[in-house]
Amino acid sequence: MILINKKKQNGLTIIEVMVALTISMILMGGVIQLFLSNKQTYRTTEALSRLQENARFALGFLTPDIRMAGFQGCRNRGAIVTNNVDPDYAADNNIDIDAIFDTDGAIEGYSNSDGDPDIDGDGTDELSAAPLVGSDILLLQFADSCDGYITGNLLPDNANIEIATPNSCGLEKNALFMISDCQTADIAGISNTPGDATSVGSQTITHAANINIGPKLGTIYSSDAEIFSFKSYTFYLALNANGNPSLWRQDNTMAGTPTEELVEGIEDMQISYGVDTDSDKVADIYMKAAALHSDGTYDMDDVVSIRMSLTASTTADNVSITTSTVSYAARSYTDKRIRKTFNATIALRNRLE
Repeated sequence: MILINKKKQNGLTIIEVMVALTISMILMGGVIQLFLSNKQTYRTTEALSRLQENARFALGFLTPDIRMAGFQGCRNRGAIVTNNVDPDYAADNNIDIDAIFDTDGAIEGYSNSDGDPDIDGDGTDELSAAPLVGSDILLLQFADSCDGYITGNLLPDNANIEIATPNSCGLEKNALFMISDCQTADIAGISNTPGDATSVGSQTITHAANINIGPKLGTIYSSDAEIFSFKSYTFYLALNANGNPSLWRQDNTMAGTPTEELVEGIEDMQISYGVDTDSDKVADIYMKAAALHSDGTYDMDDVVSIRMSLTASTTADNVSITTSTVSYAARSYTDKRIRKTFNATIALRNRLE
């Protein structure tokens, strides 16, 4: 019998270990690279989705109010709307409203803000916060239909109006309302706390002399008139508590002009106004507010549409791989944000009829 001596293997050689480690490191590096790439793709996709969502929300807030600008029920355009709000009360409570609301006051714009809350240079701050330098500012006024049908108390010396409930007017003390029929309209302040608007019945609105010029309206309205909640909003860009640019909306009809942040990440807002030069209710030229104010031939009463350009940025500062610099007028940003500009042209429906 021939005996064969088999040599047993007791371990790996250094070369084998190094080869195994090298292969493992290459595989692990590929896995890590794939993970990082997928993570970056996810972060970029999520940031872009948020950016597009913010821009869509911003246009969603602006578009309906722009379309509604100048709405006054069935009243003909150009007729006088009497503002009964006491100017001293309005000034003391920082209520910013024109002495007479008509279609000229339905829309107003300011181009290339210098950052001063006193946007019209009258020595009084119209805005609650400093607007972003170089961004545009838009003021809109309109009556908001809310099923406020009149049911009683229409005597000439009566400071009360009763409207049917339920309604969606959301009327509250010190808010402004508009009453309108097809010939005329009045704006007045509410001096009482209106009753419940959700149950079936009626709601009483008092327009007493403590916040109005007097308890009487400009005319005696009949039951075919309608109550509207009166809206006067100023849209502008300003920094929020996190230091990020945002779209803000200021309510000019309430005491203290309450302001709310609507959408974060809106970095620039540029507005051009479509001017109807030949009375065919179609915009023939688009002008910035500053040019329109200084033109002398046309004014805001000739505007039939608005061309809006919003630039949105990602709220996170580490989305892009590279650092870039973008400038707006006197502002500039150097960061790793991604930016996109969104454009929309919006018709003023109440000037196309």
